[in-house]
Parts: sequence; structure tokens; C-alpha cells
Amino acid sequence: MKWMNKGHELDVKFRMMFQGKRLYIYGAGNNGKRLWNKMFYLHDRIDGFIDRNRSAVDFIKVISYGEISNEMIKNAIVIISTEGNIASHMWMQLVALGFSRDMVFYYEEWEKYYLPIYALFEKEIVISPFISLQFSNICNCKCEHCLSFTPELKSYRYFGFEVFQKNADAIFKNIDYVDRLDLSGGEPFLIEEFAKCINYIGSKYRECIGTLRTVTNATIVPSDEICEAMKKNNVWVWIDDYRGADIGKKIKMDELINKLNEYGIGYGIRKVENWINLGINEKAVSTDEEAKFRYDECYNRSKSIHNMKLYGCCYAGFANEAQAYCGDESDYIDLGNEGRIDKNVMLEFLLGYTEKGFLRMCKKCYGGENINIHYVPVARQVKDTIQ
Repeated sequence: MKWMNKGHELDVKFRMMFQGKRLYIYGAGNNGKRLWNKMFYLHDRIDGFIDRNRSAVDFIKVISYGEISNEMIKNAIVIISTEGNIASHMWMQLVALGFSRDMVFYYEEWEKYYLPIYALFEKEIVISPFISLQFSNICNCKCEHCLSFTPELKSYRYFGFEVFQKNADAIFKNIDYVDRLDLSGGEPFLIEEFAKCINYIGSKYRECIGTLRTVTNATIVPSDEICEAMKKNNVWVWIDDYRGADIGKKIKMDELINKLNEYGIGYGIRKVENWINLGINEKAVSTDEEAKFRYDECYNRSKSIHNMKLYGCCYAGFANEAQAYCGDESDYIDLGNEGRIDKNVMLEFLLGYTEKGFLRMCKKCYGGENINIHYVPVARQVKDTIQ
């Protein structure tokens, strides 16, 4: 999306639409409770749950569908917490009852797009769905089509604690809450000071972060110091399962899981059938109009920060850091300036607005996972693999 009225793109449609509206969550099951917890900064705006089980929760009132009042129909926003056909049925029920179509939201669309807008207009809180804070590009693998662009790197380095500190401070000077913050490599467990980085961001900003996460290739078992820091600061470990790939012999899955279990650290295991080729060395589209369409279609809202510059796409940030391509000032917002970025501008950028309506990299990129069909083998190593 291209900025046409920077700092006021959301005003016309949403400020009046959301102003003074109270919130109800339809469905008090696990998803509903998760949404309640996620919106802790809006608890004073949530009037209750809608659920046939009046005792489903004991921390706020629960009303049944039959108790929905005309006043509520006029002045409430309802977020449907269930999914699939049941959610569609609930939506039709509410609209038939008299709710405006603009005031009934599905869980995913609310969480990803409308919640940050509501939080800004009602509470002046800036929320980011996802930011990657890369603190090192050192890795013990060199995978073709790595999304951190390891094969394109001219040198491999840990950026240093001071750089990490400045990037973390820059994020939270301008953004009040990050739903998911990744502490990214390279391979994070190779870095001795990783524990120091975790403890810094945990001690200063943990309450401003939903999920604090790191991603590992499972070839390194973290030190006791790193494990203690991850446990203390509730860091979630995402394990990429490359057993069966070129690096399969390096994998220490059982040792890693045993170590995480020993410390009570949460983790998940992800195994995919293929990777995507972003096409960074190819020409994906030619014209600005094609690039705008690609950017909007891709709609990758994952950001990454490098040298206090927050890139509009995490892949563009990683590529620029690796010097795989050279971006320009329209690709990022510089968070290193004195003072705080205007909150409206900041949220618009987080939701996808840019000066050109696309990033420079878009012309060289096939897009993210949701639109990219250029599949490649998982973790295939280039010949000069780093040892």
C-alpha cells in the first residue's frame, strides 16, 4: 500500500468506526481465553464473553446469545474466537440479529489487522505483530536459498551486545507491544553472549512482548548459561527439523530436547517438505505497478531491524544485511532518530504502508510463503559449507 496521506491513512475509515466501541469475545473456549490474555492492555474495553456456558470463565461476565441487547448491537464490536464452519455460522447469526457487518470480526483478521488499529485509536498503543531482531549471522551451515541469505554473506560475525542493545531500545522506544519477537541468527546457540542479550531484553522489555522466541537448526546444544537465561525470560525455542536433509548427520535433536526439558523451556518442532526460492538473483517483476501488486499480494507483515532501521519486510532486511541487494530509504523506517516516530505513521508502516507502495526488493523477489510456488529442497548445502 502506498502512502497517500501519511499519518492519516486509517483515520477516515476507522477512527469514527471504532470510537467508543466496547468489545465482546464470542466463545469462551481456549481461543477466546487466549485472545483475552493477548488483549490484556484492553481489558478495560472488554465488557465480557458471549457463550452458552455462563460459568465458562470467572474473571469477567459471560452472557448468552439470547441476552444480547439492542444497546450492545449498536455499540459493541464482537470478535468470534472459534474457527471454520462454526465461526461462519456465528457471524451470520450476529448479522441477522442486527450487528453491522463492520462490527463482527473473525479471530485471525482481528488479531492481524484490526486489533492494532483499535488499540491505537482507543488507547494510543502501537502494536507490532512480528519483528525479527538479528544479532548474528554466524551459522555452522550454509544452505542454498537460506532466508537469512547466508550464502551471499561476505563475512560472518556476531554484531555485538551494544548493537543488540541499541536495536532493542529503538524498537521499544517506538512500539509499545510486540506480539512475537524473534532473536535471530545465524545459529543463535553458537554465540556465547546470547544469554547476555536474552537477559537484557527480558529484564527491560519482557512485559512488552507476547512470545519471545529463537529458532535453531538443532545442530548445537545450548550452554547452561543460555538455558538459564531462556528459562528465566520465558523464551520459546522453535526447532527446525532437518533430519533427512544434507545436514542430517549434524543434528542433535534428542540431546537438544533433553536439555530443553531439563530446564523446563518451551519448544516446538517444525518439519517442512520444501523451502521457497525468493529469487533474489533473478528479476521477478519489471514495473512499479507489478511490484505494488506483488507487495500487496504477498502482504508479509514480518519486519526485521538492522542498525536501528526497521525494514518493511524481514526478507528485505536480511538481504540488505547480507549485501545481497541494496535497498533505499523507502524500504525502512529509521528508529535511531531522536524522539519517537509519530504513532500513526508507525502503525501504518507496520500494517504495510510505504512511500512507493512496494519495497525495492519486490522486483527481485517471488514473494513469501503464501504466494511463492518456487519450491526448492530443504537445507541443501552449497559446496563450501562452513565448518
